[in-house]
Amino acid sequence: MAEVEDKSFYLTAPIRDKSEFNCLKVNITEACNLRCTHCYRWSGDALEHELSVPEWLRVVDEHVELGGDSLMIGGGEPLARKNRTIPVLTRAKHHGLRTVMLTNATLICPETAGLLVQLLDQLQVSIDGPTPQSHDGIRGKGTFDTITRALSHFRGTSLFLIIAMTPLPETIETYERECHTLLKNLHDWFGENVILKLGGVLLDGRDVHAIRGEPARVWSRRVSRLQHDLMGSGWQAKLDAASYEPGVRITGCGFGQSMCVEADGNVLACDIAEDAVVGNVRDLHLSEIQQRLQQRSGEVAVDKSPICSPCTLRYLCGGTCRVEAMQRSASFGVSLTIKGSAPISNALIPACDEALKQELCRRLVALNQYRYERLQP
Repeated sequence: MAEVEDKSFYLTAPIRDKSEFNCLKVNITEACNLRCTHCYRWSGDALEHELSVPEWLRVVDEHVELGGDSLMIGGGEPLARKNRTIPVLTRAKHHGLRTVMLTNATLICPETAGLLVQLLDQLQVSIDGPTPQSHDGIRGKGTFDTITRALSHFRGTSLFLIIAMTPLPETIETYERECHTLLKNLHDWFGENVILKLGGVLLDGRDVHAIRGEPARVWSRRVSRLQHDLMGSGWQAKLDAASYEPGVRITGCGFGQSMCVEADGNVLACDIAEDAVVGNVRDLHLSEIQQRLQQRSGEVAVDKSPICSPCTLRYLCGGTCRVEAMQRSASFGVSLTIKGSAPISNALIPACDEALKQELCRRLVALNQYRYERLQP
């Protein structure tokens, strides 16, 4: 009864749909100094007619007008256009926004590091191998050492670092052998101000093809086990507990549920779909674009799927990748094209079955102790 009282199960809480419009995501340029083999965006050359600094500043201002509280900036490589990135981050901090940047870190010098410490709350750095050999084969010769030097500029600062890594089928064994050493070295440098995050999704990229079907599931399980070993017992439950919001239902996979502005001003309902553009910030205020995104999201809400709508877990799961679903059937009455030539076919989210439902229920039970620790003896 104490837990029932604490959790207020008997109360009728207002229900609202999950939304991520509070965070403005911008890909400030498609220019990149690297040519990573697995890059699903094929970044490298800047787009024609990328937004100017004044245009980006106006977008940030409109985001604040709509009640936004954070900014995530990526690319391409945002520091390949440092003359845009720094003014945009400066404007965001002027408004009091929480700021995050995604980077390959190869262009960070001591001066740039000093600016980023002042302007960022969090820095996500991509490293795609725990050793120089495994990393450089993907991102280019010498890049592991270059990134290591860049990271050294943040020692002794309060900046929180995320090291984002994407194991490939051919490198997963190296990860399993060497990642603990890498994480120990990172903790020696940054203490608790760093985490290592492994990506369990692999899309078609420049020279890498997605794995599908059973091989994809086997690979994903190996990545999950390694993440568990690195993060320690209960890491998934703690993450679930931190992101769980009572009264919030998940109605989608993320399609149309966040604001991501591309370098040329286009806003897409999904950044892996070629034809999901809903508008351009040069032509429309962010408020109008947000309305269009919400409309697109509603068109593919989980209740619209004949497969998902009868499921009692639909508002906890949100359903499968919408682009994948649209490729495989006309369930939503909408058609979209994935970037690249090959279909996704279970690369993003495993096919729904009883085992997946049981796993979701297990995770819901596991997060309980981290949300209500004061009830534990």
